[in-house]
Amino acid sequence: MIAAPRRVVVCADDFGLGDAIDEGIVGLAASGRIAAQWTVFELLRGGGAPDFVDTHRHVHVLAPVREALLAVSSRSAPGVPVRNLHPSFGPRGSLGKRGVLRLAGACPLEARLRETGRLANAAFGGLQSFHDVSRVPADWIAMLARAPDGALVATHPASRADPADPIGAFREAERDWLASDGFVEACGKAGVRLATLREIAPAAKR
Repeated sequence: MIAAPRRVVVCADDFGLGDAIDEGIVGLAASGRIAAQWTVFELLRGGGAPDFVDTHRHVHVLAPVREALLAVSSRSAPGVPVRNLHPSFGPRGSLGKRGVLRLAGACPLEARLRETGRLANAAFGGLQSFHDVSRVPADWIAMLARAPDGALVATHPASRADPADPIGAFREAERDWLASDGFVEACGKAGVRLATLREIAPAAKR
């Protein structure tokens, strides 16, 4: 029996931060390589609910922010998934970033999401090194191999490198990888199917 492919959400962060970032994200969304963030952005402008709830640099792992976010989102958008940050996975060298998330409160966040019955992704990935762009394909292949069903992987693509952006070269390299045939082949070899967060969130509810 052939196992069903694991569903993984590829989510692009930092939309609105700059023209190159916006162009990179819109292009990837148009080709079906990331969650339909452009459509969601348009819906938001018209007053629709967001696709998921997150905070800049994931500060909702911190207890005061976590409780405020859960309170507000429960009132305003109770059916909208919240980005869960535990358990986390990543390529070689990501252990430090994963440890920081745990120390900051990722485990209590996961517990509170369960207690409050909120929809959420099952695991969180994307904790790569922003400084060695040569590792992008290999790091992604490693993450796809480790990603469980219902995982979300955060990305930071841009259509071109901005010299003023400290991670500009990484953004361009990741965008090129996500737009490549190699990425599609890697997903197939890993048994991964790209999905939306709304599709996988019910499976992550525990």
